[in-house]
Amino acid sequence: MLLRRFMSTGNRLLGLFSISILLSACAQGADGDWVLDEMGTTYPPDGVSVGGGTWGTDIDYETNSSAPSGDGYIEFKATTPISDPFIFEEAKLPVEAGEVYGLHAGLYAASIGANDDLTVRISWFDNSKSFLSNSDVYAAAPLAAATTWGRYGGYASAPATAKYARWQIVKNNLAFVARVDRVDFRQVPIHFSAYATGTPSIGSGASTVVPLGSTVYNFGSHYATGTYKFTVPSDGLYSFAGGVTFTSPAAGGVAWAEIADDSGGAPVSFKRGPTNEFSGSYDVQCTVNLAGVYLTKGQTMALYLYHNTGSSEGLNVSASRTYFEGGRVE
Repeated sequence: MLLRRFMSTGNRLLGLFSISILLSACAQGADGDWVLDEMGTTYPPDGVSVGGGTWGTDIDYETNSSAPSGDGYIEFKATTPISDPFIFEEAKLPVEAGEVYGLHAGLYAASIGANDDLTVRISWFDNSKSFLSNSDVYAAAPLAAATTWGRYGGYASAPATAKYARWQIVKNNLAFVARVDRVDFRQVPIHFSAYATGTPSIGSGASTVVPLGSTVYNFGSHYATGTYKFTVPSDGLYSFAGGVTFTSPAAGGVAWAEIADDSGGAPVSFKRGPTNEFSGSYDVQCTVNLAGVYLTKGQTMALYLYHNTGSSEGLNVSASRTYFEGGRVE
């Protein structure tokens, strides 16, 4: 099994840092990676601690070539005299308050029952490394499929006073076997993808915010489904893309989409897409892309649409046809 750690200060779409753990004992490799080349039976792998339970009794390493890593996994034993045994990352990893972090683990359970729980958890700590709170990003009873390896986890935002975090994998005190082979903890870029639902329409003759009240994802929760606007959480470079599809609009009109900042009241266009002419009887899509614009905290960005057919026009609500998406890239 391998333990690899690497830090990156590159593009936020790749995350500020990522920690991948394929559990074993370690020696330092190239480029900051850690490669585990030795496994003992009386102690946990380097970088991993037992928080509840006893290594070698409640929790142990098992060599097994069928594991996702190809060599073995950590196993929670079927009978655990310690309540809620768990393992955790020894290091308290630096995080940024308000940022979104993803934690996913390779998990396996043998004969898991309806009341058997495995929890994937992020623990948050303040500047003095005192405990703040837990975020259970995955808690299942049972897993989606027993006796099958799967990736389980989720996302959480770091609390306002958080400076450090670490992951935990917790098994409740019931007699079932649970296995862990890989844990990935990484910062997720602030990003959203919004789409329309219902039967929205846009009136003629004025630039109007497109009513996109649902999201595919909304990492950081900075897109508001009530106002259809994205509020910039911190200074940086951002990119956006939008598309609006009319359903058989009236012939003779024109339309365009634009991405605008309306934090000062009246919208200020940052990018206007091409003008589309309506010929009637066909769906028409207006698109616009805004790449690499520097924005400051508090600005609000929205997708606007203008058309002049003289009547209200209905929109195609497919998420691939009418959408607004974007996020921070640096």
